[in-house]
Amino acid sequence: MKLNEALAKLSLKILDRMRREVIERIDFSTQDLQATKKKVSDLEDGLDTTKKNVENLDKEITNMGKTVFDLDENLDQTQQSLKQTNKSVNDLTNNLEETNNNVENIKAGLSDTNKSLSEQGKKIDENSKKITSIGGKKAYLSDRYFVFIGDSYTYGYYPDNSAKKITGYVDLAKARTGFNGNILARGGEGFAKNGTYGKFLTRIKEFSGDKSQVTDVVVLGGYNDHDMSVSEISAGIKEFCNYVASNFPVAKVTIGMVGWSTSASRYYELRRVLSTYTEGARANKCAFIPNLEFVMHNTELFSSDGLHPNAEGHSRLSAALTSWIMGGGVDVAYGYQAVEYTVAGGISMGSTSFYSQLQNEVCSLLHSDCVGISCSVSQSQWNGFHATRIQILTMTGKTNLEGANFTGDVKTSQSSAQVTVASTAQIEGKWYPCTLIIELISSAMFVSILATNESGYLSGKCTSFILPSFQIVAQSMCA
Repeated sequence: MKLNEALAKLSLKILDRMRREVIERIDFSTQDLQATKKKVSDLEDGLDTTKKNVENLDKEITNMGKTVFDLDENLDQTQQSLKQTNKSVNDLTNNLEETNNNVENIKAGLSDTNKSLSEQGKKIDENSKKITSIGGKKAYLSDRYFVFIGDSYTYGYYPDNSAKKITGYVDLAKARTGFNGNILARGGEGFAKNGTYGKFLTRIKEFSGDKSQVTDVVVLGGYNDHDMSVSEISAGIKEFCNYVASNFPVAKVTIGMVGWSTSASRYYELRRVLSTYTEGARANKCAFIPNLEFVMHNTELFSSDGLHPNAEGHSRLSAALTSWIMGGGVDVAYGYQAVEYTVAGGISMGSTSFYSQLQNEVCSLLHSDCVGISCSVSQSQWNGFHATRIQILTMTGKTNLEGANFTGDVKTSQSSAQVTVASTAQIEGKWYPCTLIIELISSAMFVSILATNESGYLSGKCTSFILPSFQIVAQSMCA
């Protein structure tokens, strides 16, 4: 009996233990089932996202197919445009090589010119020393007596209200050559212009020496007659020459133009004065000193007022006058000088340089490389008759182009200095060969774009073009 009870209790314990293990296993299985359900739910959400991504990829593939089709369609046009551009680049390259060769030739010629001028300067100094060494006179000056008539250039100048006067160039020439003679000058005078103390005729009348000994009456001026009429200047020259002829029995009258200014507004007036002086000398059987009028065509030679020579200006004038007094000619040459400039509004230009040069009556502007220019110009037709002129820059600062005959009329589109060059232009996003007309009007540079395709006509907007190397050559305003 006791054994049976013990077995029964043991069986109950075993059954209870098995029950608890089963319950625990059921709990674990329930948890696993819930985790599995969650994973299945996450997989279903991922599947939906994947389906949407597949749909988006299908759309992108379709769009890419359209883009590839468009690219294939435009490829031929792009290749044709590239061929045209390559041809234009080759043409520009050939043109650049030719221009560079010309530039080197010009520079070589300029170097020779500068050497020649240096040698001439040395000869003048040597001759001046010879003059001094023989008592202040050279053989052909010993029997000559000069009377120089002039204005403030000759009289000398007090720059910037300075108490120290700049010695006039005629006095410097006298110190160099030792010529016998007088210097009679007052500021503000001319052949026609009356200054505070009179005019050139007044000066020659105040000569108190022996008139029969005077061999040369030399009149040097020009600026003060800029606002006088041609008839007034001509009458003044005639009156002056008649007085000399009547009172100086052996004297010969010689006229020279030295007056100039840094103001472009005076250029045409001074050119009129020069032509009247030269014609007046011819009409009255006087001599004229050629090329002397070009000496001051360099802004570096002026005082701050832009009218009177500074010390260097007087030195240059003195050297030229010395050469003439000693029987030589006057030769004016200023070498290549960098030109300062500002780019016009609406224009974007890469870094580049321009250079100016002057040789007596010939002025030139040189651009020796190629530079890209961005702009925005629209017109209906691009050809030789419908070209839009655009300003690309303005020359500023000091330049030896002062006096160059670049002063055309912007309003009437008249330019006295221009050059035509081959180039390329971008019209409506494509590059085409074209022709540029580059013009200088006063201190401004303008460009006109001509035929831009084979037929010569093309509508659209120009966004950029190439400015190649070029050289513009013009006569001086005083030529």
